[in-house]
Amino acid sequence: MDDMHCFCEQKEIYELKVEGDVGADPIWCNQCGCNFDLEDIAISNELKNELMEWAIKYGEWINWDIDKLILNGIEMEEEHNKQGAKLTEKVREELRGKYRIIFSPSTMARTYANKNFITLINVEHYYSNDHIAVVKWSEKYETY
Repeated sequence: MDDMHCFCEQKEIYELKVEGDVGADPIWCNQCGCNFDLEDIAISNELKNELMEWAIKYGEWINWDIDKLILNGIEMEEEHNKQGAKLTEKVREELRGKYRIIFSPSTMARTYANKNFITLINVEHYYSNDHIAVVKWSEKYETY
């Protein structure tokens, strides 16, 4: 681990974070946010491979072409988070006593789900027996 360097003022790394992100290795300094190259981390090659396979899948719940959450995207993200938590435990085991290791689950799918909806209030008109009525209501509708 002597090859790990971050931007912390004290130049010592105490806490590592396992977190997925697009195009990044999944281990970070939890103090300054520096992203570490997995090759510099003293864990087994098997665990490095598992972490990279997991990291590559980050964001599969988003259709990047149209910047929208895909069907079952929240469930996909939840499964990704479960796998990430299991991998974090493996990292803890292999680095036992050297660092505090935390897992940062993704919340991107919920962010996208909320972004893709707007709330409309007092907008519906309906016709009944030649009368027009305005109905007050509040409901979420997906934006397109």
